[in-house]
Amino acid sequence: MKFISKGNSHDLTADRVRTCLRDETPNRIEDSWVEVDGVQWPVTQVLAAVIGDPNEEVDIQTGRRYLALLGFPVSDRGGISHPEGSRGKRAPAGD
Repeated sequence: MKFISKGNSHDLTADRVRTCLRDETPNRIEDSWVEVDGVQWPVTQVLAAVIGDPNEEVDIQTGRRYLALLGFPVSDRGGISHPEGSRGKRAPAGD
């Protein structure tokens, strides 16, 4: 799927998220997190890794929504959110 940030289009797939995080270490979670392969990451760190620009600000609510659509569990201070019907499932490869 396409993710638009500051007018720039980025490919956002479950495989791309995993690939972009492969050599990263999760930062401290201060607000929202996304779980990728059993590891919780700050949503902003994941989006920055996929976009390729750690300084680009991304709307966290939009990012959470897109990551949830890919099948990743996401959370904010209010609790865990699983995409409809995706609890315990992974997004298919290549999506």
